[in-house]
Order: sequence, then structure tokens, then C-alpha cells
Amino acid sequence: MGCRRKAGWVLAMVLVLSAISFAQERDEHREYNDDRGRTIERENNDPAYQHGFKDGFDLGANAARTHATYNDHNSGAYNHADNGFPGGDKGAYQQRYRQAYTEGYRAGYEEVREQSSGNYGRYSGSNDPAYQHGYKDGFDLGANAARTRATYNDHNSGAYNHADDGFPGGDKGAYQQRYRQAYTEGYRAGYEQVRRQLRGNHAQYPGSNDPAYQHGYKDGFDLGANAARTGAVYNDHDSGAYNHADNGFPGGDKGAYQQRYRQAYTEGYRAGYEQTRSGYVDRR
Repeated sequence: MGCRRKAGWVLAMVLVLSAISFAQERDEHREYNDDRGRTIERENNDPAYQHGFKDGFDLGANAARTHATYNDHNSGAYNHADNGFPGGDKGAYQQRYRQAYTEGYRAGYEEVREQSSGNYGRYSGSNDPAYQHGYKDGFDLGANAARTRATYNDHNSGAYNHADDGFPGGDKGAYQQRYRQAYTEGYRAGYEQVRRQLRGNHAQYPGSNDPAYQHGYKDGFDLGANAARTGAVYNDHDSGAYNHADNGFPGGDKGAYQQRYRQAYTEGYRAGYEQTRSGYVDRR
């Protein structure tokens, strides 16, 4: 009888201690979430963090996608660290931007690596000569198109039409199909990477200092991304933002402002739409 009472007492003590431990862990977890929530809120309201993380994420993801060496410090965006700078203490802005950039770079790089390693059927480029040659050829031509401000065109080239660069023999039709698919992916990646680099370099791309460009591109990007996210038809001209074209207008020549705004809007719309679409494709 005494043994039973002793065993019951031990069991009761174990239950009490477990309850205390659970309560402590719950409180610590709540404190962590509260702190993390305040951190996220602060980051979401900080343009240095927003621009730094996004720029880093995009370049890190592209590095993983193209099998480039991991390098979270060597880019125009990181070096200048002033994308989206609203004025004020530039040194402090650049410090926060670079910190967010390296975080975003790592996140983008690791996300694409995880997607690639988990879906060899979709992303088998590392061992497929059709993918290797197609992606590289498309990337080079897309980057050159952006560098020379040429119209985006991922289908009109000798490389795409022939689609036989590096063909080792065998089923040529299947090779060409995989080559062209990789070519269009590479073209988009090269085009967008150079455009981002140019936007981060004021000397080469003066639009980054132009409020018409800034507002137009951002408004177009957001609406393009939303269209892709909701499965809507691509339409870079039919919106109130595009029609009015006066968001952020500081005064002066309104017609000239609207012209630059609409040009930037269509560029941003395409980038947002294609970036979101490519994100969905990678996650399939």
C-alpha cells in the first residue's frame, strides 16, 4: 500500500513539473513571436531592408539557378546600396541595405537550391547538355538585350530557331524542345539580372533618380505580379495607374512625366509578371 502511495506521489510530481515546463516554454515561445513580430514589422516599414532583401533575394536566386558561385558581396546593387534611398543619413541606409541584401541573397540562393534538389524532373539542367547550352545561350542574349535596351524577345534568334548548339546526337527533336525551354528561362534570367544591375547603378541607368520611373516601375511591377499570381490575362496598359500616370507627380511638365511613367510602368509590369510566373514554375 505504501509503495502505491509513493508511486502516485512521484507521478503527481512529474505531472506538475511537466506543466510548469510547458508553461515556461509557451511563455518563451510567445515572447519570441512577439519580438519576431516587432522585428518583422520594423523591417517591413524600412525601405533599406525592403530594397536590400529583395535585391539580394533576386540575385541569390539567379546565382543558384545558373549554378554560379555563391557571392553575396560582389554586385553593383550591394556596392552602391542606395536603391530606394529616400534621403537622409545615407551611410546608415547603406548599412541596413547591405545587411538585408546578404540575408535576402542567402534566402533566394537556398530556396532555389532546395527547389532544384527536390525536383530533378523539372530542373535537371546540371546533367542535360540541351539545358546547359540552351540556358547559357538564352542568358547571354537576354543580358545583352537588356544592356543595349533592346526589346524583350526570347524567341527571335538563330540560336533559338536552330536549337542545336551542343547537340551530341540522338533524338534531335527532343533535344531542341528541351533546349528552347531552357533558352527562354535563361533569356528571362539574363535580361532581368542586367536590368536590376542597371537600376542599381545611377551612372548607367538614370531612371533610378527619376520619380516618374520609380513610381511607374513600382506600380507596374506590383500589378503585373498580382496578375500572374491570380492567373489574370497579361495586360500592361489597362489600369487606372497607367491611364492617369501621375502617381508621385511633383509638378512641372505633366505630359513628359506621364510619358516616362507609362514607359516604366510597362517595364515593371512585365518584370513583376514574369518574375512571379517563374516563381510558380520553379515551385511545381
